[in-house]
Amino acid sequence: MLAAERACREAEQAVEDPQPHLEAERDCIRLEAQIEELRRPVAMAREIEGGDRDILSAAETVAKDLMKPNQEAILARVSELTTDYARRFGIENLERLSIDGATRMKLVKGGQQSCFLAQTAGEKVRLKVAATLAILKIAETEGVGRHPGLLLVDSPGANEMVAPDYEKLIAGLAELATELPHLQIFITGIDKPAIRERVPCSNLRYAEGDEYLW
Repeated sequence: MLAAERACREAEQAVEDPQPHLEAERDCIRLEAQIEELRRPVAMAREIEGGDRDILSAAETVAKDLMKPNQEAILARVSELTTDYARRFGIENLERLSIDGATRMKLVKGGQQSCFLAQTAGEKVRLKVAATLAILKIAETEGVGRHPGLLLVDSPGANEMVAPDYEKLIAGLAELATELPHLQIFITGIDKPAIRERVPCSNLRYAEGDEYLW
């Protein structure tokens, strides 16, 4: 607003010149309109500082009180299912996992407390996939949510994931295809036996030698 006011003053000075410039007059009109637009949100904010703010604050408190019990119950189910899926994907020493309302993930592995950020790159990928699938499963069970049923997993083997863990991830995803028949999972990566052994040929697209994939 201050910058617009300075520019407006400069335009007004140009208009007062003995030889007025039409362009300066246009700038002045345009800047005055911008200043008026900038003043409106400030005026609205001042109006809401009184009773309206108290009403909105009370409404927010009521909404949170109504949401919290359902949210905690849903997150508990999502956490339990995420733990199951993560174990299928090869994180076998995972004892417990919890996801809170701020989307923070806490874990207990081998009796030690941990968090998502402390996991290896390969474990993070598997935990993300596990949590996503758990959310989709719960949403389907509850009949809520509007997910399109499409999951893209880009090069999971590129995240420092050792071969046995990669195989467990692919095997786990293949098993979940029967549990979530409406879900389409697309995986991109280097051609490996772990995929060819579990994915039907009709669902594979790969390039051999120096051929192009697309």
